[in-house]
Amino acid sequence: MQNYFLVVDTETSGLPKNWSAPYSSEKNWPYIVQIAWIIYDSSHQEIKRENHYIKNTGFTIDKAALKIHKITPEYLAVHGEDKEKVMLQFAADIEMYNPLVIGHFIELDYHMVNVELYRIGKENTFKNLVFFCTMKASAPYITNTVISHLKLDKFYTILFNEVPENMHSALSDALNTAKIFFHLLKTGAISLNTVYTQEHTFTLEKKEEKFSFKRILQELFNGR
Repeated sequence: MQNYFLVVDTETSGLPKNWSAPYSSEKNWPYIVQIAWIIYDSSHQEIKRENHYIKNTGFTIDKAALKIHKITPEYLAVHGEDKEKVMLQFAADIEMYNPLVIGHFIELDYHMVNVELYRIGKENTFKNLVFFCTMKASAPYITNTVISHLKLDKFYTILFNEVPENMHSALSDALNTAKIFFHLLKTGAISLNTVYTQEHTFTLEKKEEKFSFKRILQELFNGR
């Protein structure tokens, strides 16, 4: 088992049109506009955090995405950093710590990190790592059968009886995801054994999986 946990969150310029398209399909995949990751040791103590906005290299931010995270091209022009520098720093941390990677809707973060690494000519840094999705872990807490998973803010509110602040800032979302993950471990709602056996559909090949995945997207991003 890994000795470190890495919690990651990305804010993007939009959503991919086809989740099974190759990363070489340039127009299919959006861009990261903000990425944050936090690394914890086996005692759940934070040992480092990173928070970066990515310089706009000519991509367009969808209106729907802009409404959610409010990261404008003007803001990125001032605060954005070189993408290659940021992504190589992320890759270096992955290689150094070999962590268990955690996210809320980890499929999005998985693909977005990999597509940006592909764009700078870096191989799949996530290869052979273990992932855990707190969104999937929210399923037992649902009381409304119309939905199958909880958004991050809803799950946080259920667990802690308070509304999280600064939603859709990658750093805040990563911190909130970490708080949820360690709470679930502490209370016994999950164990490291269940963490390591959680399944992921990073490559969607079955028709029924695509339908389920589409439903999850509608639930998460409708008014996200």
